[in-house]
Amino acid sequence: MKNKIVKFAIITFSTVLFSPSLFARGESAGSSGFLLEPYVGYSTGSWTCGSSGGCSSSTTVTVSGVTFGGRLGYELNGFLFGADYTSGSWSDSYNGISDKYTPSDIGIFIGYDSGTWFRGFVTYNVSSSLSDSATQGGASASLTATGTGFKVGLGYRVLPYLSVNLEYLSDVYTKEKQNGNTTSLSPSVTYGLFGLSVSFPFMF
Repeated sequence: MKNKIVKFAIITFSTVLFSPSLFARGESAGSSGFLLEPYVGYSTGSWTCGSSGGCSSSTTVTVSGVTFGGRLGYELNGFLFGADYTSGSWSDSYNGISDKYTPSDIGIFIGYDSGTWFRGFVTYNVSSSLSDSATQGGASASLTATGTGFKVGLGYRVLPYLSVNLEYLSDVYTKEKQNGNTTSLSPSVTYGLFGLSVSFPFMF
């Protein structure tokens, strides 16, 4: 996973560095065209550990890590719509159990770009999954939880093609798959994380 993050960061940095339009004037709110927006950032939040999480009572567990992904869509007179993909590497620790997660969210988004400084968007994740690799006492186990979720964000352009974003992500997982068996999570497990990211919105 670390290698994937490093490769993603290098590709993103190279794209921005060698873009001839990096310091060009930003798009106006009346412009139209395709949007390509890779992003990378850091997220932190919590999830509630109940009976489905292996806890004897309801417990809030802190989770954090790197988040990356991208948006691909279309802008029409400032309004944005398209697809959003998010992944990353998260971790937490509870009662001697160290967990590492790989999120994978596929969503559709709508938003608005003022064409000057401020941007905003809302994403509905039609498919959310979380692959969990846990280690306790030298033994390891893995499972994948699935569900749906949403994300909201506000962005501020510090450069025409560089945006700093504050985001909130919430995913609700209702099923888990382990050793080929799928079971329902009752109660469901909800993750809520705040994130700070940088993105590179290119119009073409």
